[in-house]
Amino acid sequence: MALPADHPLARESSIDLRALDDDLWITGTSNGCCAAITSTACAAAGFTPRITHRVDDWHAVTQLVARSHAVALIPPLAQQDLPPTVVIRPTRPPHPQRHLFATVREGAQTSPLLQTTLIHLTQAIT
Repeated sequence: MALPADHPLARESSIDLRALDDDLWITGTSNGCCAAITSTACAAAGFTPRITHRVDDWHAVTQLVARSHAVALIPPLAQQDLPPTVVIRPTRPPHPQRHLFATVREGAQTSPLLQTTLIHLTQAIT
């Protein structure tokens, strides 16, 4: 969960999404997976997020959060080089999840280059 550093919940060790039901939210565009994850996570918490921005660029999302325009769910892969005014906190269960997968052409699964790439990808997301 990405919050502005001055958000009232920024000092909490973890965030209950229900506590953010009155906040404005940033999510991806309606045809992307991040919008679906945000909507599903908020629905599981018992509310519909008040979406104020739909952005598919993680840098833009973090800049909007940094300037206290809204809050956002940001996946770990996008939590690099964040502005100091953005605070990342884990959510309380049930945790939103995103599933990443790789599809390879039949016969390519034994390629050393592909195996190395998949190892690095797996290490980056765990």
